[in-house]
Amino acid sequence: MRISTLKTAAVLLCMGATAGAAAQIMAPAQITPDMVDTRHFSPQTAEEFVPVNTEYLVNTDAFGMARTSTRETGAEFQFALQPGANYAILFKCLSTAEEVTIPDGTVKIAPYALSNSTKVKKINLPESLKEIGNFAFRSCNLQDITLGKNLTTLGYGVFQGNASFNAINLDAANTAFTVSNGMLVHKASKTLVAVTANTKELSVPAGVETIAPYLLYANKNITKLDAPQSTKTVGEYAFYICPSLAQVQIPGAVTLESSSFWHAVKLQSINFPSSLRTIGPYSFCGSGLKEAIIPEGVDSIGGAAFQRCDSLLKASTPSTATKMGDVMFFECAVLGEINVAEGVTYIPDNMAYGCTKLYFFTFPKSLKRIGKGAFSFSWLQEANLWEGLEKVGSSAFQLCPLKNINVPNTVVEIDDFGFSLTNATYIKCGKGLKRLGNLAFQGNKRAATIELNEGLQEIGFKALYSEQLISDFVIPASVTTIGDSALIMTPLRKLTNRSSVPQAIATSIIGMPVKLDWNPTPHELYDSCELCVPESALEAYKAAPVWRQFKKITGFAGVNNIDDENAEIVKIYSIEGYRRDRLMPGINICRYSNGKTRKVFSR
Repeated sequence: MRISTLKTAAVLLCMGATAGAAAQIMAPAQITPDMVDTRHFSPQTAEEFVPVNTEYLVNTDAFGMARTSTRETGAEFQFALQPGANYAILFKCLSTAEEVTIPDGTVKIAPYALSNSTKVKKINLPESLKEIGNFAFRSCNLQDITLGKNLTTLGYGVFQGNASFNAINLDAANTAFTVSNGMLVHKASKTLVAVTANTKELSVPAGVETIAPYLLYANKNITKLDAPQSTKTVGEYAFYICPSLAQVQIPGAVTLESSSFWHAVKLQSINFPSSLRTIGPYSFCGSGLKEAIIPEGVDSIGGAAFQRCDSLLKASTPSTATKMGDVMFFECAVLGEINVAEGVTYIPDNMAYGCTKLYFFTFPKSLKRIGKGAFSFSWLQEANLWEGLEKVGSSAFQLCPLKNINVPNTVVEIDDFGFSLTNATYIKCGKGLKRLGNLAFQGNKRAATIELNEGLQEIGFKALYSEQLISDFVIPASVTTIGDSALIMTPLRKLTNRSSVPQAIATSIIGMPVKLDWNPTPHELYDSCELCVPESALEAYKAAPVWRQFKKITGFAGVNNIDDENAEIVKIYSIEGYRRDRLMPGINICRYSNGKTRKVFSR
């Protein structure tokens, strides 16, 4: 095989539609099937390793070219040959030359073709060139470029990482682009596709609708962005890690794509336009914003959009935000207030996780679901939850210093760790709750009162596991499933189980505490607590596994269930007629929502 080494240091794969066409540009060695290096690949795949700085011209009578792999070893690159191509393509290589000349006849430069060729200062492009792929000249050392008359397509990020790239020249005969003040605009798509690296104040030309992705990726010079009313889209990573960017005006924007202003640490404020509809994932992640007041009309806020904004003090989301991604305000260190407008139906997972200064959150009455970890490790002391809420996700309020927990009647499920490790002194479950997940109320040391609702069916593993000062506790008659070690309450003097059928428990209903002023044995925990059950089921409990461990098991009679399932207690009085806020031991006079009044005996 003959090899010709070029001074231009380009790796070129040239093909013509016919043998005659190819012959016009075939000065160096031709590759034919008999020349394929079978030490690495079979002749059927027609693949071969070739050195950098070597030009190969391919005779299309033998085979065409349609694809390339990206294998690199620094001194060589890999190309693949397949039938069907009729044009020349420059594929990926690592050039060590300062000047690269792409021979005439090349119509396309593939994505990443000369990326990371840090020695390259100048690239001479042929008139035949029609397309330059994404990131083709990324992280070279270009100072300028001249684009020919036939160029119609320029990918995104082509000049990214060229710190000294300060001039874009365009052939006067080119009809696809315009250039002015270091800005290259694609006419048909109305897209700003390239900007020189020395740009400090970017005034986007009027009529531009799209700011291309990766436009000024990791640019240290830009301080100001002034976009026209015509701007509809700011592309992904367009101003990613621009540490000097402090002013942004995008009055017409409809879409801010992913990571568009990621880690713009000097960007302290932005006026979101009323036309804005989409804020992409990570759009302002790590930025210097102090407020994020998102206007009505925005229907989508991507995940982590404002994650780790360490200066963010206040945020709000509109009623139109029907799509909100996870971790929106994750670990915003000084965020103290979030207002969520009426109309929002869910709080996304980990929305305010780790917001250790978050004292105030507006829970809309339209809310249906709170996602997992939504407020975990925040500083919420109050959670004003409204009727209509249906589910509290796992760890939603874990480690929040909540003072009290009032679960609305519409909540059906509190998932695992939902309200674990709070400061609540009073916990009341609404009548609609069906499942209390594993460790749901675990670790609430200050809870002196926990009221479970009639209608509850499942109490999860260690759901109420805590060193609490509760003396009496009631398990509703509706409970059919109790997880192992569901209770640990110190000192638990009386446990009332209203179920007429002893629930199956694996090993223990009362778990061993981690720390106690006294050091009981497992038997002592059962010896010190009285178990009260319906008289009709007394013998069944005495014979049932786990339950029979209680030294003292007594029966009770009285009203334990409401015969109208749809009726709820609306007012409670003592036998003397004094108003009560909850059922108390002894006789209670209860008025129900169906208008009936009954005596209810509670233990």
